[in-house]
Amino acid sequence: MPEIHVAVPGPWWTALSYNYEKQLQEGVRVKVPLGKGMRVGIVVSEASDDSVEETKNIAAVIDDNPVLPSELWETIKYFGANWFTGTGSAAKCLLPAAFFDGE
Repeated sequence: MPEIHVAVPGPWWTALSYNYEKQLQEGVRVKVPLGKGMRVGIVVSEASDDSVEETKNIAAVIDDNPVLPSELWETIKYFGANWFTGTGSAAKCLLPAAFFDGE
């Protein structure tokens, strides 16, 4: 099962790792377990083909294809990497709130 990196809005500077049964495209929204609840995040990259037992599974894939234009996604990643914030927080700043409600 591939390990997938997911950017989730929050205090994390790096993407969080989850397992999923197949590869997912970068920029696809997914619902992931976090703490006692579920959060919506964006697939940043596939980490490896080796899963780690402690890593949780992605609960649901919201989109079949990336929903953001590539230029906007690259801007979000650049902002997250270069302005002392993570990609998830950068996305939360630059995208409407409904994006992370799974709509």
